[in-house]
Amino acid sequence: MNRYNYLLTERKWQERWKAQTAFDSEHKQKLIAGNTIPDSLPLHMGHARGLVALDVLVRFYQMHGYSVSWYLGLPFLAFPEASEGSELVLSNLKQAQQSLLQIGLHCSFEDPEAVQRKVYEFSRWFFLAMWQNGLVYGRPSGDSCPFCGNVFSAEVVSKGICTQCGSSAFDWYADFSPYAETLQSDLLVSSQSDGMAVRPWRISGQSSVPIPLILCPTCGVVAEDVVTRSSGSECGPDGSFGFVGDEALCPICGRVAAKETKTLDRSFVECITLLYLAGSKEGIDGDYRNVPGSFDIFAGSISWARKDYLHLRSLTSLMHDGDEGCKIEPVKRLVVVGHTKFSSEGAKRDADLQRMLKIYGADTCRWHLMFYAPLDRDITWSDEAIEGSYRFICRVWRLVHAVVVASEANKAKAVRANDEQENMLKESLCRTAQEIAEITNGSTRLNFVCSLLMTLANQIEEYMKSREGDLDLELLLDAASILVKMLYPFIPHAAAELWEVLGGSEEGLVFGWPDLEMDFQCSRNIEIVVQINGKKRAMISVSSSASREEIEKAAIANPRIQQLISDSEVHKIVVVPGEVVNIVAG
Repeated sequence: MNRYNYLLTERKWQERWKAQTAFDSEHKQKLIAGNTIPDSLPLHMGHARGLVALDVLVRFYQMHGYSVSWYLGLPFLAFPEASEGSELVLSNLKQAQQSLLQIGLHCSFEDPEAVQRKVYEFSRWFFLAMWQNGLVYGRPSGDSCPFCGNVFSAEVVSKGICTQCGSSAFDWYADFSPYAETLQSDLLVSSQSDGMAVRPWRISGQSSVPIPLILCPTCGVVAEDVVTRSSGSECGPDGSFGFVGDEALCPICGRVAAKETKTLDRSFVECITLLYLAGSKEGIDGDYRNVPGSFDIFAGSISWARKDYLHLRSLTSLMHDGDEGCKIEPVKRLVVVGHTKFSSEGAKRDADLQRMLKIYGADTCRWHLMFYAPLDRDITWSDEAIEGSYRFICRVWRLVHAVVVASEANKAKAVRANDEQENMLKESLCRTAQEIAEITNGSTRLNFVCSLLMTLANQIEEYMKSREGDLDLELLLDAASILVKMLYPFIPHAAAELWEVLGGSEEGLVFGWPDLEMDFQCSRNIEIVVQINGKKRAMISVSSSASREEIEKAAIANPRIQQLISDSEVHKIVVVPGEVVNIVAG
């Protein structure tokens, strides 16, 4: 009762959620969330940071009545029949998936082989669509052939084929400059957009997807779809991948030609994977153009936001007739996650996700990752403070059990004093719920949310200690239940167990967000400082339960503030409910 037994609790709830498909219920609105499994395995805590953040947000949306489908893109390293290391790749993927399930991610794991087969086809089809639209060009990869050392002549540069060995002389690039103005407008990552530009994108690189081009010594480079191959079959329902043979007949001159040996770049294939996951996957079985999907919320690193987000936008624009602009935004809400750095290789090994899960459990790791620092900030990882995260969960564990014990012991003498102390607890509950609800408006200050919840737990403890046996049991039980509900996105296993301790039913596996405005009427007024460009200029009195919009209106309506900003343009208003309003003007 005093310590949270994460081994038993987490195993129990993961099995129950899986068996009961607890999250498969009808909701008012459907959302699609996305992220990718990192391609550098094994996974460490830096990898888990963005994935856990997205899981927190997904669970939060679910609590607000949304049905969220979360797809994880897979690192595109190899095909089952394409390389000797493919078995190891699939084994690593399964290990990664197991780790992510253990940390409590509520996402859909698509069958790796099935996804890769479809993405294989889709990537090759998309390359040819770009080729036919004049968006792909070749650039000599050097002054001489890397295979035979033949010095490239003007003829080689013209045709793209080495005259000595017949291999490709080009690296392949995508050029979306005709749509640059459209693609760079209204970016989701404006704060990270410095230096973002539509530049030539090298799309030949390292993957298992061969570029669908034919190298004819007479005609030059020819698209694969206009070639009759001498052997092999199309990659399709029969499960075959690419060519069985290496030769093909050029339909223009009839000579024997060779296939392009270069493969598509992994970043290109990853973007295609995301298009596949977000779109109508049934459509891909037939007409590839039937892929209208986009992600309602997506988590990506700062480097992804600065580069691959623009690439994904470019491909989506092409998918939907790019000459008229990008009709569908591939990502509607982008959660930018800072990089995680390590002081040494030893620190990186110590932060191995599997190791941390064994030592501390999923909920402790999740809480620590979210509490550690603002989500968009680069951090240098240290696990020194993770013990504090476990102690906090244990403290909540003891608090909820103490509330249940106090409720049973004090039923006969419970009172409803409605005094100032109780009003303060009600106000704290309301304010905390309002602050956390800002997540739906785009806030990702998850570390701040963690701080609010820790403060709320402290206030419930103080109320119990100060009142001894003279408790408002209804308020106390409500406060504990609300705390558990708001903790659920962060520590789902412990929260589900504590909900059961409080007498919640199994229908409460997916909690609804507490509607505190209906439960508590908080009428006490509070004083809030109003600043202009960081300097205190006035004080306003508002209700302790006032919303951000109400506080903002009250600040702007203040006569003193009106006078000071009359000749200035208001650029931004920052509201911290219960504390301060800062008006940025100039």
